Amino acid sequence: MSEVFDKAVKKGLASLGEIPSPFEVARKSGLNIPTMKDIEDILSIIGPQADIKAMVEESSRVVPALKKGDILEAISSFGLATLAPLMIGIPGTVSQVKGATKKVVDELPVFHGGPVHPNFETGLYFVSPSASQAKTYGSVEGRHIVDPNKIADEDIARSAIKKLGITPKGGWTVDDSLLFEMIDPNFDQYIGKKNVSKLIKEMKKDGFIGVKFLDEDMVSGRKAGTANIALFEIPKLKGFGPKGEPSKLSPEALKAFENVSGTQRGAPEIAMSKIQSSQTAPELSGVVEHIGDLTHVLTNEAPYGSFRRDRVRSKIAGQLRVLENPNLEHFIEEGHKSLSTFNKAEKGISESVDTIRKRYHKLMQKYADEHRKIPVFNRPQKLARDAAVAIGERRFKEAAKLLRNLDKIAEDPTGFQHAASRFRKERARKGLASLDEPTISPLRKAFDKSPASKLAEIPPQIDKTGLTAYHGTTRGKRVGEDFFDIAFAHPLGQFLGEGHSLSINPKRAEEFANIRASADLGFRPVGGGRGDTRYYSDELDTFTNTKNLLKGLDEEGKQFLSGQTIARFDVSKLEKPFIVDTNKKRLYAKRNIDKLKEEGYDSIIFKDFSDKHQEILVFPEHIKKVKSRLQGGLIGYK
Repeated sequence: MSEVFDKAVKKGLASLGEIPSPFEVARKSGLNIPTMKDIEDILSIIGPQADIKAMVEESSRVVPALKKGDILEAISSFGLATLAPLMIGIPGTVSQVKGATKKVVDELPVFHGGPVHPNFETGLYFVSPSASQAKTYGSVEGRHIVDPNKIADEDIARSAIKKLGITPKGGWTVDDSLLFEMIDPNFDQYIGKKNVSKLIKEMKKDGFIGVKFLDEDMVSGRKAGTANIALFEIPKLKGFGPKGEPSKLSPEALKAFENVSGTQRGAPEIAMSKIQSSQTAPELSGVVEHIGDLTHVLTNEAPYGSFRRDRVRSKIAGQLRVLENPNLEHFIEEGHKSLSTFNKAEKGISESVDTIRKRYHKLMQKYADEHRKIPVFNRPQKLARDAAVAIGERRFKEAAKLLRNLDKIAEDPTGFQHAASRFRKERARKGLASLDEPTISPLRKAFDKSPASKLAEIPPQIDKTGLTAYHGTTRGKRVGEDFFDIAFAHPLGQFLGEGHSLSINPKRAEEFANIRASADLGFRPVGGGRGDTRYYSDELDTFTNTKNLLKGLDEEGKQFLSGQTIARFDVSKLEKPFIVDTNKKRLYAKRNIDKLKEEGYDSIIFKDFSDKHQEILVFPEHIKKVKSRLQGGLIGYK
């Protein structure tokens, strides 16, 4: 018997060896067709106990069918059924295997990469008979069994498209377009959401559950190199992957995440498009698009329990190379020169490099401002949002650092899922500090580096990351009323240049309030001072001097000013202070305020807060970054 078996195996293998191509077709069609080595192995497992006579008889039908390209006939034939034990994982006799053949033909395993849900635009659910192909779209989270007899060929779908009178966009025809190009929103030929729905409805009438199509081979990179399937509905999960349970996020969290996604798709997206269309920084075209998109990617599939880890990581990896290029700003500047030359030569538009640079800065700042408005509810969302803001404000190194922190979280699938699904409400009292690992503000870093002798009079800070500053005024402000008015600033008080002056020292803020109040009371310089300027007010009939005036005292040390207010502010959102460490640098700052603003600076301070007033000068354009901690408080910071 064993000799007969060996001859049958040899004869069968010789026949099968003549037809490698159809086997490849069968494999690409989703059937788990074994290799020649697999066949040898499985036949050794089946052994002589199999019905050799039936095997040899059926093999005579297999080979011609495969040579004709009739895969289904060949598979249903008994010769190939002898290989079914390999497919279903159990050895057995021919009669047992023959019963399994129908299962192989009627049940096709397919795989889905990424979260188990349909495409948001089309409602189609894309699967592949190849797990390796599915994996290129994300971790394989869905394994299903479908009936291949209910999967329409591409030609049937094309005929249905023509029957419905549907035409691809962009001037393409149905015959000139691949099917996946017509049903995928990412291609110019996309027929549109309504037309896809019409196509699905039409094909369901004929009992089809999906359509197979030639697709791009994501493993080898060949266009139209593999066969994938677009299902009209999601079948039950089999074998592995999530159970398809709905997201466990609360309704409140889902609504909040939906708001994050929706907000990003509004004004921030428009700001991004304007940067791209302006051509003022083509080097950043991908950066502003893909990094700005991260808050959307992290939230738009939250209802399905997905936070698109693979997509997040791919976006970050693709843009870090740009952000960490040490020559990035040089390339952008050279681009401005080229654009100026091009506009003049090709369009007859005379536009200076400085004008282009200013437009670029304005567009980028708008991008930052719009992204800053996106609400965030966990650390990955905050890192993504802050990275976009940093890019808009041209803090490219800081943006790269934020993105690397986000990517580090995403390295661990479980940790990322936990972090990205976390929902923590924003609290007015704590701001967003609780959403992130402590991030020390640039001003606080400068403060912490200052010598203790310079900080002796400064009250303790309320936390370890931010910085409190004070502003003196002559009256309290109501809640919601703008505290700062640049028209109120006195030119003689602008030691560093135009802007709003705050101080980290409440005593200096109190002195400023007293000086402004004394001006309102008509104090004027008079003679008779002893080493100090003497002032007199007709209204109060009171003398004082500079030293006492700062304290609100008259010449005899009696209090005559009261009721002035100082307010306490959080200045930790100021992100790029220009630091003055020499008088030459101070004069440069005072004479080049506009240039500093264009370069992204939002404030000016002295190194180590070594100036007399321990001042923070905030540019008017950035004053909204300064948040009130206590408004209208009477003098007396203790």
